[in-house]
Amino acid sequence: MFFISVTLSSYAYWKVVFRKPGFDLTLRQTKRLAQIVVVIVSLMLPLLSNDFSIYMAHGNLLGKGILTYADGTNLQYSDFYPYVSYHWKSCPNFYGPPLLLIFYFSTLLGGKSLLASWLVYKVFNTVVLFIYIRISEQYCESSAGGKYNTLGLLTLAPVFLIQSAGQAHVDTMILTLSLITLLLLRRNKIVPAAFVTGVLISCKVMHAAVFLPFFFIVIYFMHRNALKKFLGIAVGCCIIILSVVVISYRYFWEGSSTITVPVVYHFHKPPANSLTAVFADAAMSLPHPASEKKTMSSAQNENERKPKVLKRLQEGNNPDAETEKRRWHYRNLFGTCFAVAGFLLAVFNFIALAGAKKPEEVVYIFGKILVITVCFFSKIFHPWYLLLPLPFLADSGKKSWMVWLVIIPGVACLHEIKFIIPPTEALFSLAELLILPALGLFFLYFRQHFIREPLVLLRSAFKGQSGAS
Repeated sequence: MFFISVTLSSYAYWKVVFRKPGFDLTLRQTKRLAQIVVVIVSLMLPLLSNDFSIYMAHGNLLGKGILTYADGTNLQYSDFYPYVSYHWKSCPNFYGPPLLLIFYFSTLLGGKSLLASWLVYKVFNTVVLFIYIRISEQYCESSAGGKYNTLGLLTLAPVFLIQSAGQAHVDTMILTLSLITLLLLRRNKIVPAAFVTGVLISCKVMHAAVFLPFFFIVIYFMHRNALKKFLGIAVGCCIIILSVVVISYRYFWEGSSTITVPVVYHFHKPPANSLTAVFADAAMSLPHPASEKKTMSSAQNENERKPKVLKRLQEGNNPDAETEKRRWHYRNLFGTCFAVAGFLLAVFNFIALAGAKKPEEVVYIFGKILVITVCFFSKIFHPWYLLLPLPFLADSGKKSWMVWLVIIPGVACLHEIKFIIPPTEALFSLAELLILPALGLFFLYFRQHFIREPLVLLRSAFKGQSGAS
């Protein structure tokens, strides 16, 4: 049923975005449809993710005066600790103060009932979704009636409906704040944009690595012919952003470990669901003489007759010590390779900003950098990570990106079927392989968008410099 639902919704999404006959909706019709669907999907139970339990656990602990930024083991004192996934039992809190306060008020109103707290949080999340839809409508007004339904692209994506509305991931807040920032910058409202950027970074400090350079580079392109004016605006915006972050952390600060401990924890988090993980697990299908010497029961012999990739994937789901050792060896190996390659590719596309001429080009290039980060550089991948590049690429006007943004997040959602079927089922292992098309199709337009386009921009930059000289 899940497979059928995602497939049908992806098909309808395709029709709406590309304005097929019978699906050519106006801006107002698209907004109303998105609002209706969001309300319906918001009734979805947390079937695909257990993240809400850790949200509520952090909020419950704040009510007791206990913080988990510097010490994740404090989670054990939460009333909701038994419901936290074993993957996150000792995870330090990497959700910033604005998000933590949302969790706190959810548990404050919900009391010691996890269900009641979750329902309160769901209501708040639905309000944020309505704000996102409204901001999306304003952001897409300039492209209303164009070749593509960009409002439909932003608000009717299956990954948005399932993960933001249905599963209520906190990334909905980050997505909404990033879209507000884009809209304010487009309207040349720099000071409010700086404030919103500060709130965004306060929500997840790791996003500063992308959003700080993006913000100041966009401002530079807006005032590149008046350098003194740009410097004055940049200094003022620095003060605003820093002030927002400092004020946010004022009552939650536990020293530098408040930020460093969560960042280091996630830096060393084992690869999961990403290209790194899939390539590593595929490498495990290679012969391992030491393990082949083990005596096999009839059940093991039956397992041996399965294709090696599926067998190794199932070993990964039910690992013994030897299998676990091989898994981490390959994942560390591939993780390093992908991280270095992804970083170099992102830097190459970043340098191409030298040839950009308009702020819109900066938005597009950072959209590509976000895609590289999610699909290539990151050791951990979840479908909702693909939400963030959506507003950055929505106005690219490139059919290739429209196709990618419509197809790939839907395929990524199908990967999550593994959360609602037993790990012993063969379909569970096949679901793991869906990461390959979900992330591997990143290479569909690899040469065109990540190699040729930066080269064209760099050539134009060099020609401009030589012409000026």
